[in-house]
Amino acid sequence: MPEPTVVMPRVEAHLATVPPDPFLGPGVQWWVSHAGRVLTAGAAGVGFPGRDLGVDALFPLFCATRPVMSVAMAKLVEDYDIDIEAPLRNWLSHPVLEHYEIRLADVLSHTAGLSAPDALTAVLTPPALRSGLVAGLAPSAGWDSSKLSDYSEWTSGVLCELLIGELTEQRPSEWLHTKLLAPLGTDEVSFGPAADPQAGEDTKVGLTDRIACYWGNEGSGPAVPGLWFSTPHFVAELGPALGGLGSMRSLGLFLTCVVEHLGGSCIHASLPSPKFLARWLSWRRPPRWDRVLERNCAFGLGVMVDLESHGFGTRPSASSFAHTGWCGRCLAFADPRDRLVAAVAVTGTGGGEEVIRRWRIEFIDALYEDLAEAGPWGT
Repeated sequence: MPEPTVVMPRVEAHLATVPPDPFLGPGVQWWVSHAGRVLTAGAAGVGFPGRDLGVDALFPLFCATRPVMSVAMAKLVEDYDIDIEAPLRNWLSHPVLEHYEIRLADVLSHTAGLSAPDALTAVLTPPALRSGLVAGLAPSAGWDSSKLSDYSEWTSGVLCELLIGELTEQRPSEWLHTKLLAPLGTDEVSFGPAADPQAGEDTKVGLTDRIACYWGNEGSGPAVPGLWFSTPHFVAELGPALGGLGSMRSLGLFLTCVVEHLGGSCIHASLPSPKFLARWLSWRRPPRWDRVLERNCAFGLGVMVDLESHGFGTRPSASSFAHTGWCGRCLAFADPRDRLVAAVAVTGTGGGEEVIRRWRIEFIDALYEDLAEAGPWGT
């Protein structure tokens, strides 16, 4: 993809206003594209104690990779003719699905009634043990997907892992790499190793000096780097349950491929057909209180939709979809109508989630203002 050739003065000025971290200093990595061409991309600040943040640094992206998993599940659903409104047990055998009418639509839209293990257990449980742990996380008595219910991103992510494995007979990380990400040239995004660690293949080569971390400060307390999340051992076992690893360059390029595919200007065989993907991304759960996001909002099949209710301001079109990760510190945003894509990761907030929410709205506003001034460029 060509190097940036358009000046984005408001965006680049706003990126320089990343909320300062009181302990280790701010860091930001970004990618913005329009009509399949890069407008601005780069990195600045601190990415790891004692190390500058580069454009090729890799972040544990957590929920910011939900749009990638949403597209992956769309591909699986189209290829294997899955009815997302039918009980998921028709395609996946698992104890948690035996006695409940849980649909794939529930799993992807925060209405599956599935509880979560404690955070430490979720983070430390390796892929091979996740299925057994989920077996004890069934919905509570009287669960109904149309009512307020428990929901766990982690537990639902495990079910997605298991569904990929059962249908494709491949490790989920391998299938995502070979069937979706590598053909698009976006395999810098990963959900665990594409190599097989049990076959003695090294799954951590070249990662040690590339992984960036977040500063774990909320409010006015001192920042504590999330160093465990930035080790090769941890990121090699992420999987869909914990989200993926990647740079803003790779996440932005993936979303650019999706947007241009939807518009028909660059068709990719590894993606769902444009018509199917458009229907998939137009699916909406009606607005309701969301137990995960702790706000009244609509939600799509694994992605945030109707983005004003998710803290993206009023500029994005009705076709836009997005997701944030790690308390809003990173975001993946796409507006198919305007062929606009942005991916941003911030290492620290310097003031908590509300500060980064306001910063995100101002960033999105700057995107559309710069794009309007650019006129017909790139269309």
